[in-house]
Amino acid sequence: MDLRSCTGLGKELPKLANLPKRKSSDEVTWGSKGKDARVLSKFLRLLGKANEQDRKIILLMAQKMAVPRQNVVHLQNE
Repeated sequence: MDLRSCTGLGKELPKLANLPKRKSSDEVTWGSKGKDARVLSKFLRLLGKANEQDRKIILLMAQKMAVPRQNVVHLQNE
């Protein structure tokens, strides 16, 4: 027994959908072009001038910002 006859597809295969093309690694990489590249370059230059203690503080702040916050109560002005 043929698999197509079991599934009801008949003799013709269904047409494939037009899928969007995948982005290249250059398009995916943040900081490789334009304004993002300028911001990243400036950040790296300034980070290189920072002392060890300042770099630790910046890293700690970035880690805290990256963690999703749960159970946050927003105060509203009534």
